[in-house]
Amino acid sequence: MRVAEGVNTIGLEGDKSGLRALRIGSHRVPVDAGGRVEPRLAVAPPDVSPGARKVSQRERVPYRTHSAVDLLRQGGDPNLFKDSIVLVGLTAAGTSDVVTTPRDTETYGVFVQAQAVDAILRGAALQAPAWGAPLSWAVGFGCVLLAWLGVPRAPMGLVISGALVETAAAFGGSWIGFQNNLLIDPLPMLAPGAATSAVMVVMLFVEGRRVQARLRTALEDERVIAARISTELAVAADIQSGMLVPRAELARVSTAVELDAVLEPARSVGGDLYDAFAFDDGRFCFLVGDVTGKGVPASLFMALAKALSRSLLVRPQTSLEAAVAGINAELSRDNGQAMAVSLLVGVLHLDGRLDLRSAGHENPLIATPTGEVREIRLRGGPPLCVVDDFPYVVESHHLAPGEILVAFTDGLTEAQAPDGTLFSRDQALAAISRGSQAATVSEMLDRIVTAVRTFEAGSEPSDDLTVLALRLR
Repeated sequence: MRVAEGVNTIGLEGDKSGLRALRIGSHRVPVDAGGRVEPRLAVAPPDVSPGARKVSQRERVPYRTHSAVDLLRQGGDPNLFKDSIVLVGLTAAGTSDVVTTPRDTETYGVFVQAQAVDAILRGAALQAPAWGAPLSWAVGFGCVLLAWLGVPRAPMGLVISGALVETAAAFGGSWIGFQNNLLIDPLPMLAPGAATSAVMVVMLFVEGRRVQARLRTALEDERVIAARISTELAVAADIQSGMLVPRAELARVSTAVELDAVLEPARSVGGDLYDAFAFDDGRFCFLVGDVTGKGVPASLFMALAKALSRSLLVRPQTSLEAAVAGINAELSRDNGQAMAVSLLVGVLHLDGRLDLRSAGHENPLIATPTGEVREIRLRGGPPLCVVDDFPYVVESHHLAPGEILVAFTDGLTEAQAPDGTLFSRDQALAAISRGSQAATVSEMLDRIVTAVRTFEAGSEPSDDLTVLALRLR
């Protein structure tokens, strides 16, 4: 190149750290610190000998090659090499000037020198820019930060997609730089982020296993606690049901009254209650109550209300007015949870006279043998524990032979279907009307409960359900 340019010297650009470029006449070629040129190598020149394979346009190179045999023939073109740089070398079989390049496993050294000359002529030598390494490492550490913040929070699919995009961007940028004669290493961009992501995934996996172990232990503890609570609730349900007169014994409470009652709590234990007993003079007393709320608190208050009611109502010298007032006073005392209970108390005389007292309870119904259902409208008063000394009055009615008195809690009128629809009052009256056609009071109650559960269609009951029915024999 120096001879072709007609200059006597080769200029050097650089400093103590090494060379940066060479200047040969008007040409400047970038070099590495050791003075090496990185040409963009092409494939070997095509073999034009007879029988050689044809090369594609992609494999063609701009270097013309001429055999010495062709040059020594007479009549050659004297201007064949005009204005050209000519390199003379050996390419015969057995020559030692055979090298390996990234493009060819074996090629001739003179061909590599020709590409170096071409790189100097066109300024097409590859160069690693000074800013290339800092940029690569900056991108790499940016990927580290992104992996540190994103891998623990993003879904695994998004992490994999991000890794693929990052890899494609790094190699794509390196390829674009190569097309512009710049050498930019993509590995510093990918290696730190990939290593960080791998470490984060491993850490997350290890931490996940630890969390799973802790959750498994906590789940086992919760299961043990739940089993213990379930056992305790089952025992509490047995105790609570034991406080109520069993259905089998209700028929023997009084020889003058056909009686039955059903209580089905919404949970293991509930706040509904009922009771029935006969006085020595033949009168018959019954009550139905509903404590505010559900579950264990309601069941405890129900037990207290049940015990107080029986204790005060069975006293022979205590009137119905005094008994209800005493129940209200005792329940209101030390009622820190401000719980209340609706209560319907009735006394049935042998002549059919029915004395009722209602404390915020549902009005009872009377079903006739013909299926007609009517409501006993009571003035009543607020639930117990709301007003300490409210004067609940006794309201007298009459129960004719064959008529059935039905007392119930709001678990009947507030039963819910899966879509939230309430068991309407008309549906309740219809169920009682159909049930009154049954042969016995017990069969009547079973039909009513079946109608309610059919309406709920398997959904969880919204409230405790209690129904009591009686008629004179």
